Amino acid sequence: MLHGRTVRLAAAPLARLLTERKRKRGMIMDMNLTASMGRLCNEIDALHQIRRSFLENLATGTKEMRARFTFAHTRQSAKTKGDLTDFVSGLKHRMATFRQDLRADLSGARCAWAGRASAFAGHGQAEAFGMPERKKGKQKSA
Repeated sequence: MLHGRTVRLAAAPLARLLTERKRKRGMIMDMNLTASMGRLCNEIDALHQIRRSFLENLATGTKEMRARFTFAHTRQSAKTKGDLTDFVSGLKHRMATFRQDLRADLSGARCAWAGRASAFAGHGQAEAFGMPERKKGKQKSA
């Protein structure tokens, strides 16, 4: 109302103006949405490429690491086998020496006992071992 009069505007031009504004605003929103979707798609593609590259590098690195582990294991296995062979060989040699020494000691002991026993041929068994023999007639008193 203007000074008591009702002013009527043409509805058609105003409606057209509002519709046009909405379209422009919608178009701008559509353009922003389209641009955003394009950027998002490009980012997704870039991330896929980075992931693919990472997985390829991971596979290559894993193969190289496993090859190094295999090489180190083979080398350590050969070293351990050599050390074990040397130990067993040394052990066999030491045991052979020990058995030879023991055999010689037992042989010497047999000779010594045989010689000592022949020296005491007329005496009792206890005296042969350096102990006086007990008389059979005497018994210990309690």
